[in-house]
Amino acid sequence: MPEPEVSLLARDFYNALGFHRDADGEYDYALLKFCAAWVSTIDPVYLLAREGDDGEPPWSLLFDVENCPSESLPYLAQYVGCVLTPEMDEAQQRSEIAEPTGWKRGWHDSIETVAQRSLTGTKKVILRPRTPEVGEYYARTMLSETPDPSRVERDLRAAVPAWSLLDYEAFDGYTYADLDAGFETYAAVDAEFDSYGEILEAEL
Repeated sequence: MPEPEVSLLARDFYNALGFHRDADGEYDYALLKFCAAWVSTIDPVYLLAREGDDGEPPWSLLFDVENCPSESLPYLAQYVGCVLTPEMDEAQQRSEIAEPTGWKRGWHDSIETVAQRSLTGTKKVILRPRTPEVGEYYARTMLSETPDPSRVERDLRAAVPAWSLLDYEAFDGYTYADLDAGFETYAAVDAEFDSYGEILEAEL
């Protein structure tokens, strides 16, 4: 019967028991299982406090955004002043810590990233700063990909400069405001669409 998989700490503890392990296989590795259960509550701390396999200093794993245990990410986030929110998945949390959007408030990429956190599907975001004027942001997401438009709007307002105006809507087709924001002339609209039906069905 093969030995069960156990944590590093449980294995170290078990190996230290010397000859007491000799007949453990005959009893379905009861001693090894006891060691694993006994250290289970301190396994997460040991993982952080131990020296790394390649000689990394103790506790350094806690400050490695790529390899830090997921349950420790909120602690690491404190050091860069970012806020992890419930809708973020693990990859988004690591990305937010590595490149905090709060450090780039008002930047196009940062605003778009914030808006996409609670979207589904293709996570399509249309963002046009200075539309129609400087200090105003035109933002749209697709209604079919936006489970909670109020959450997206809240996140967007936190991502744009405090003095800016935000025009946001989760929509399912073009409006006159969308056309005005996206096209400089009616000739440009005519070149893009063959009929008003296409306009109504279009996605930005």
